[in-house]
Amino acid sequence: MSRPPINRRHNDALAYERANTLTCAGLGLSAIADLLGADGSEHHLHHELESGLANAAKALAVLVQQTGYELCDQFDPDLLNAPTED
Repeated sequence: MSRPPINRRHNDALAYERANTLTCAGLGLSAIADLLGADGSEHHLHHELESGLANAAKALAVLVQQTGYELCDQFDPDLLNAPTED
């Protein structure tokens, strides 16, 4: 299966949209981490809230993973400047 021609404007728009998605996911994960104690505070979460936070974290993880895959699919690695070994 051949790739469609690379469209710089489309890729820039896609990259911006995905960057925004990843930023929002990062903010959400940070809030979840704080509620689970990463901020050093005791939050006394009941079971339903803990379960909800776990499901939210899983959903955000899937979102980040899918976003990464979508971004990778937009670029032909053969056309990218690969790092050279010295």
